[in-house]
Amino acid sequence: MLSNVIFFHMPRTGGTWLSSILKANFSHAKLGYKHMTPRELSVPIDKFKFGFIRNPVHWYISKFCAPTHNRRLWTGMDSMNNPIFQLDALDLDESFADWVRRHLRARPGWLTWYHKWFYGHNYRLVDFIGQYERRVRHLRKVLLLAGQEMPLKFKRKRRRFQRSDEERKATCLYPRRVLANLIEQEKPIFERFGYPTDVDYYAELINL
Repeated sequence: MLSNVIFFHMPRTGGTWLSSILKANFSHAKLGYKHMTPRELSVPIDKFKFGFIRNPVHWYISKFCAPTHNRRLWTGMDSMNNPIFQLDALDLDESFADWVRRHLRARPGWLTWYHKWFYGHNYRLVDFIGQYERRVRHLRKVLLLAGQEMPLKFKRKRRRFQRSDEERKATCLYPRRVLANLIEQEKPIFERFGYPTDVDYYAELINL
């Protein structure tokens, strides 16, 4: 959080990276409550509020591969009512394909619903929504819109981000029909933010 800018960190959208960038480049940046929503935090009307989202195809993989995926309590999770816990794995042996298939069946369109829960209907609780895939460009845009001076090149603090397990991520392949179902269920996100809806676009993520 800067003096006139507040970032709301939806899980698995690059918030740990962004927090590190802000701390490295702005001496007055303050880290607040992790994963709090705009509803849960009383924010002055003059603050510029923003958040990030991520392509649903990659968001589900990141969620499954997160170090906290199989824990009921997240270290550093300040909002314990966060519905993200609904997506916990059943056990350590549940495969990605089985996990995503189970949740698509039990909670159709869950991520679209979660966007509304976190940011409000039509993202009305924030002033700007950036995309993880364009995070550097969109962070610069946020700072410009907020009237915040920014460096020509961002410095990055040397720290360990909360990255997904890379070896586990390599095993996260979608059955073709499951991926098509996910795209159909989360279509409002794909259409609003211009993510590709052609299943073949994600060929490297399909288990043939």
